Amino acid sequence: RVPRLLAAVKLRDEKMHGKFGLPSCALLRNQVDSQGKRKRLSEAMKGVCSLLAVPRASKQLLGNEKTRYEFITTICGNEDLVSLMPAEEMQKMVHYLHSIFSPFRLKFYSLPRASNFERKVHRDSLTFLLDILSTDKEASDADDAVDEKAAHWRKLLHACWFLTVMVDEDDLLGDEKAITARLWKICFQILENEYGQPLQRVCLGLFGRLVMIIQRGSGLDLLREKLLTDSFCKIFGKALVYDHKEDTSVGGGHAAQWATGVADMIRDSARNIAPRSLFPFQRTNQSSGTFKVSHAQLVENILVGLGATDAITISGFLLTFSKEMAASPPSEDQRNSQCTSAEIFAGIVRGFMLILDDENLRKVWESDLIPYLEEVIPKIPISLSGAYFDSIRFAIQFSPPNRFYPLTLWLFGKIEETLWEPKSGQESMEGSENEAEGQNGKSGSSQGTDGFTTQSKWLYLCCALLVELDETEMDTNMSRIPWYTSSLANVPEEMDSGPASTQSLKESWKLVSEKLLPRLADALGHPYESCRDHISGLLFRICYCHRKMSIGTAGNGPSRCNSAIDLQDLDDNDPGSLIVKKLLSLQNASYASFQTHYN
Repeated sequence: RVPRLLAAVKLRDEKMHGKFGLPSCALLRNQVDSQGKRKRLSEAMKGVCSLLAVPRASKQLLGNEKTRYEFITTICGNEDLVSLMPAEEMQKMVHYLHSIFSPFRLKFYSLPRASNFERKVHRDSLTFLLDILSTDKEASDADDAVDEKAAHWRKLLHACWFLTVMVDEDDLLGDEKAITARLWKICFQILENEYGQPLQRVCLGLFGRLVMIIQRGSGLDLLREKLLTDSFCKIFGKALVYDHKEDTSVGGGHAAQWATGVADMIRDSARNIAPRSLFPFQRTNQSSGTFKVSHAQLVENILVGLGATDAITISGFLLTFSKEMAASPPSEDQRNSQCTSAEIFAGIVRGFMLILDDENLRKVWESDLIPYLEEVIPKIPISLSGAYFDSIRFAIQFSPPNRFYPLTLWLFGKIEETLWEPKSGQESMEGSENEAEGQNGKSGSSQGTDGFTTQSKWLYLCCALLVELDETEMDTNMSRIPWYTSSLANVPEEMDSGPASTQSLKESWKLVSEKLLPRLADALGHPYESCRDHISGLLFRICYCHRKMSIGTAGNGPSRCNSAIDLQDLDDNDPGSLIVKKLLSLQNASYASFQTHYN
């Protein structure tokens, strides 16, 4: 009965009148009432759609490639049906048609194609969808009905969704390259033309699926050719900007009012942009609800697939675009633009971590990545510093400390250079009024330090670095991927560098002990509450990691005596002892102001 119902929706049942008790919808198309409206066709079509929406019908539709092809041609060919309905029934008809599509969408699964006939039907389905997206254009005649245009727009959206979920490895990695080339061209066409539209967001899922499946090789040649141009890198970045939730805090607080089913298709496409990730891979959760890990993964996969030489060129275009987005003027897209700059930076750094050797990576840090942070961080508002917190965490996760040692050195240098420090003696008495003003965020930063808001950003980013640095442990298994990670996350084995990473971790923690910890201890009485919160978080992270190192040293010692010696050596440099001594010294300190004591 399902083929009979599909023929009714397509208005191709002229010779099926009365079959299974259903009137011919093709004949009802010519019947109008006294008001010139096709009421009988409308009522019959509602009944047909209700029958096709039952679970048994969707199960039969998904059973083989032939019925899937018939369903695709039905859903993508019903714009004439909607335009035939009375004006008051058009929106209802769209809802009924979506009731057919929704069960199919929810239950869709990949189907193996064992026979040549199934492969041919599947290829015909892809060709049909590609023809819709590449040849159909929206009507430009001003006399056309608005509702007919909306139906045509929905047809394109459905076609793009079907392509996204149906394309698999056999289509992209097989001998036939024509479909792969057409898919890339369709993606480029939609990303360039459908600026900020739902169709562009759905197409971004298809774009990510192609990158995820092909990964490397000649299949990425068309993508390489496009991304090596500055113009398409900007188009790609803009598509990432619009693939965020609307900022309801701007423009009256109204969320987008999507048509029926559009939000579901956008949500499905978002799942295809990149593979699923377990980031963050520890108990410290993400800081920003706007930062999309899938966008960073997409940028990472593109750079890794195209290779080191092209990746450096493309990253230059993307970083330039990200700087523009970070400096976006106030608008409804400002938050999403600034968050996208963090996502692109995370993907670029993560990609470089995987494809560059130590020497080239160090040069890229010094020439491109650190200058980018130097320019961008002061521009972003404090409310979006969480996006760059997540960005740095994603970029350096599972990496040996020597791979991001330039970042560690630079970030600790920014803390040492800009962080507030108390005045002493007579200078403190004379500057008490300035400190009081500094508590209100106006001034009070001594020795030419930056504003307290900027200091808070540097402290927050430093905390992100220590969170991922703390993931490693001071033993021979440091930076080795846990045994359960391989089945949960796609982490390359080359990130495991063994004893060399152990030495680099010691160097990084030596930097923490000698540069960061004393500077934080001096700033315990910071006038700005947010900075005090970040300082306390950093001190906790340092003490916690020291505790893990102590336990690791005791557990790996060759004997009780050796473990005790190692522990004694660690206790001599215990950051907790330094912090407690600093706090105790405040009881007898005569040089600090009362406000510093209070803070």
